Amino acid sequence: MSEKTSWLTVGKIVGAQGLRGDVKVIPSSDFPERFLKSGQRWLQKNNEEPWQIKLKSGRQLPGKSVYIVSFNGINDR
Repeated sequence: MSEKTSWLTVGKIVGAQGLRGDVKVIPSSDFPERFLKSGQRWLQKNNEEPWQIKLKSGRQLPGKSVYIVSFNGINDR
């Protein structure tokens, strides 16, 4: 019997940004560094299993609570 892992949503991808594959994220977290510092992250689409991905970079849009993030290998799944 396997135990189901409970995931916490920290943001929602709401659209594409530019032509290089960046995406807009609206955070639901009080810790903006999770959208700014590169490293391993997990993405989940609807009720599918989450998959691991690497965050390359992120920045906050000036005056807004929207982040622009860039991932490595988002199409590699």
